[in-house]
Amino acid sequence: MVTKHDREERGVGLQNFPYAPAWEEMSHLLRIHSPRAYRALKEYLPMPNEQTIRCVIIQLELLI
Repeated sequence: MVTKHDREERGVGLQNFPYAPAWEEMSHLLRIHSPRAYRALKEYLPMPNEQTIRCVIIQLELLI
């Protein structure tokens, strides 16, 4: 979260922001179970974009 704060101070976007794998998985599960809760939590914590999560889901489906 410090990295997000640093980027905001410098006026740099959050593109290619590194997320821990466990955090990405938790975000993914939360988005599946409750998109509304995901969006509410995203306002306060750095979380992957919904489009990023959709891309990951599509990639996983292609592997199956």
